[in-house]
Amino acid sequence: MYHNSSIPKKILCEDLYLQYEKLIKDNIFIIQRQSFNLRNYLLRRKKEIVQIIRKQNDNEEPIELKKLREIYDKVQKGLISIEEDCDKFWVEMKLDLLLENKSRSEPLLDKLPIKIKTAYEACKNALLENDENILSLERCHCIWRNVSESVINDGKIRSERLDLLPTKFDETDLKFKQDLMELRTKVFSLVNDKIDTICQGTENAVSSMQKSYYQIIKKYKRSSTSLDKIDLSHIQALRYIDGELTKNEGWSNVLDTTGKQLRSKWYLVVSPQIEKILKNRRIYSLRLDPSKVFNFLLSIPESGVHFKLSKKDLLVLLRDISEEGPWITSWKPQLKTLDKKKIAAILIQSCWRGYWVRKQLNESYRRYIAASVLWYKWLFEKHKREIYAIHLKKMLLSLDISRVFNEKLSKEFHDLIKSPHVIIHLPSIGHSINIRQTYSPRLFNIYQHSMILRLSFLRNQMSEFVYILPVEITQDLLSMYVDIIDSIISQERTANRVTFLALSQAKTFERTHMNVSRILHCSESTLTAIKKKINEKPAYILPWIVDECDLRISDYLCVPLLGPDMILQQELLNLSKMSEIIENLGLPQPAHSKDIRDYTKLCANLAELIVLNTDVCLWLIRLNFGIHSKHYGVFLINHISIPFMPTIREIRKQYGDEWISNSHVREEYLNALLIHLPKVVSIVTSFNKLCYNSWKDFYNHIQKLGCLLQAVPHEKNSSTISATLFIPNKITKRPIKWTGTSNKIQLDFNLPLYAFMIPQTTVNTEVLNPNINKLAYALQQQGYFGYLTVDCYCYFDNNKEKMVVLLLNIHPYYSHTQMYVDWMKFVIDGSYNSTTNTFNGNIVVREYSKKKIIISSIYDKQWDETTERTALVICELYHVNLPSYSWPKLKILMEDIGIVYEARKKEGSHFFLHDSDKKNTGTMVIVTPNMEMTLSKTYNILRKMCHALSIKKKSESNMLIAANFFEKFALNYSDQSHEPCK
Repeated sequence: MYHNSSIPKKILCEDLYLQYEKLIKDNIFIIQRQSFNLRNYLLRRKKEIVQIIRKQNDNEEPIELKKLREIYDKVQKGLISIEEDCDKFWVEMKLDLLLENKSRSEPLLDKLPIKIKTAYEACKNALLENDENILSLERCHCIWRNVSESVINDGKIRSERLDLLPTKFDETDLKFKQDLMELRTKVFSLVNDKIDTICQGTENAVSSMQKSYYQIIKKYKRSSTSLDKIDLSHIQALRYIDGELTKNEGWSNVLDTTGKQLRSKWYLVVSPQIEKILKNRRIYSLRLDPSKVFNFLLSIPESGVHFKLSKKDLLVLLRDISEEGPWITSWKPQLKTLDKKKIAAILIQSCWRGYWVRKQLNESYRRYIAASVLWYKWLFEKHKREIYAIHLKKMLLSLDISRVFNEKLSKEFHDLIKSPHVIIHLPSIGHSINIRQTYSPRLFNIYQHSMILRLSFLRNQMSEFVYILPVEITQDLLSMYVDIIDSIISQERTANRVTFLALSQAKTFERTHMNVSRILHCSESTLTAIKKKINEKPAYILPWIVDECDLRISDYLCVPLLGPDMILQQELLNLSKMSEIIENLGLPQPAHSKDIRDYTKLCANLAELIVLNTDVCLWLIRLNFGIHSKHYGVFLINHISIPFMPTIREIRKQYGDEWISNSHVREEYLNALLIHLPKVVSIVTSFNKLCYNSWKDFYNHIQKLGCLLQAVPHEKNSSTISATLFIPNKITKRPIKWTGTSNKIQLDFNLPLYAFMIPQTTVNTEVLNPNINKLAYALQQQGYFGYLTVDCYCYFDNNKEKMVVLLLNIHPYYSHTQMYVDWMKFVIDGSYNSTTNTFNGNIVVREYSKKKIIISSIYDKQWDETTERTALVICELYHVNLPSYSWPKLKILMEDIGIVYEARKKEGSHFFLHDSDKKNTGTMVIVTPNMEMTLSKTYNILRKMCHALSIKKKSESNMLIAANFFEKFALNYSDQSHEPCK
């Protein structure tokens, strides 16, 4: 039985003591660290201040600097004293550790057995007294219970070994051993007077038995022999066998008697590291010189806890360096002990293992990276598909809604334009990203803005005009449009009817190839402005090339699109499919080959067409989708591309019609072309350099989009004619309406310079009517509704003695030609007569003018002698000095050279800049009573304008090229539109 009342208090006290001790240590450590950091900061700051003041005062040191330096020194001394106090505390803590270790090293029975036995007998006799004596004792209120033997007081006599409770200073703890070694080293290295001081300071707090410990230290310190007098010659070499130190009593005695912590340094620091080196290097036997080792141990600072032994240090300790040194510096001695085959096997195995491990690691890394990339790609693709599926559902929903809107518009269109309504012009090219990326974002926006002449819709007094600007809006740009509109109709008639809206997110997507409708779909503020402008009025959107974003905008605004269904339009935009439709209708078109997507087929089909059409010198490789005037390649037959072509033409003349009917006749030349063309087509084919940098880029689009290989007939007195039509819905049973005609002229094959002569004057319109009306009627039956432009190639066949009309292109949208025709009607405030193929202005003709016309058919008609008007539109006029002029200055310059429009006479000219950024290209429109006057006025104005812009310095321009072309063209010009059909 054991009395238990005092145990909880004892345990509680010990726990509190440990907690307070830990707390004090932590706080002291924090104070010491903060003091050190603060002192370093003061030193740095002091240096910085000294440098700053010295720069300001080069001659002498000011008083303020001296005072500041004294303050810094005083604070620094205070911090140093704090650090010294902290160091003193750590020394005292370590001394307490020494005392704790000393008490723990004392035997458990620090009292003599005789005294213990006497005390035991006295207690026994007292307990064996009679009950009366026991009862007479004062009883305490204690609880008695059995406890484990490990908790019994250490003062009791125990027969078995005592199991001590683990404490903070357990000798099995490595950290405790290291601290103890460090402390012992410092203690044994103290001078004698310090040891006396320590002993005197502690004699009052320890017992007589504890005094003997310090007396032993003093005695040992005084009686220790001098290091110089130690003789190690009689000690045998320190020998290691199989990496382990053999027993050497003499060496151990020397270490014990010498002190200086040499025993701890040797057995705990140096020897384990030597054993490790020997085992790693497979050294089976090694001998060390005791004197060298002894001196080496003395050179190790303090306890050597952080000391690391190197191979160089071990070489110094060897007894025979020449014999045993190679075992440490080289692997040759180790390898000599092994068999050669075994060495080879070890080397091969080690190399193979290293290679195999590295290979496995690299493959593992690659697999991990590959798996991560694949997983990321899959997540991205999955997310992309989900977004696309959502987008597709919305697009299909918008498509259905827009079809309902369009069907309603097609039925009510003619009634709608007679009442107040809003027209939203959306000049957006909805081609695929492959086509849009052939332009730079800025040039793409400028090309979309080329539809600005849609301002002609102001001709209808019931309409309000909303134009979405693809380019940046500036004051110059708006001033130009206002001035041009004012020159045609009065401001009163256009007030509050014209609205130009910029895209609110244009800056966000300025570096992308997004078309107007896509950016507008993201521009909420612009859409809100359009809604406010509509304000529940009847409205419709006039698009360009429709994509899904046009449908989404139509759905959002609840406004129909004026044009064909998107799917039908995409089908008609495909040149190969359009060519197939023309072929199925039995209408004539140039020699061609449809839907080519690879180089081999391109060369093979080109060879067949060249053999069958030997008179054709020019072949166009036109992409199925794209802008007709931009996305095509030209293969020109000459002495470089096909040197033997003259021979083929001569043979063709010899055989006559048999050349076409008999394939064996032309087989030899076909095979020659099949071998030759693959070598030259990719080299000699030319294309638009603004869109394609190389054949490789152009061929990539051929592979993606396909192409139409089409001949350009080489006929004298041929012309390209564009007819513009409006096709109403077949449900309304209204006839197809011809809105105008024009001659399309390419001024230079090396430059994108086109002109439109309005109306066309080269053939009688009755020749065009059958083919064009047949095509338009067929499209109407397929559900086509909206504007349509058809390009025809016309020439007179001398053999058949009739005019041949070949269908070239079909534009299933509101085209540039249609825009120029509508602008012509706008500036003359008139209309087009499809029967006479004339544009008639709102002009009152003088009564006697008809007599003059009868007398002389060559008479040059004046503005008030006829209502007829003709126009010439020249696109892409370029001059490098145009950007240096603001619009007011450019307007004055143009007025000086005669570029003015007279609304009363319904004749004159306009010049439009295409954008507000580059401002180096523009379009010119010239209107006069007859085409001869128009041509004459055109080349005169172009020369004057080029000269006026080039006064300061000679500059690059294509205006002179256009002027020279029209001057020559005017010499041979004749109006053949009224000649009878043949």
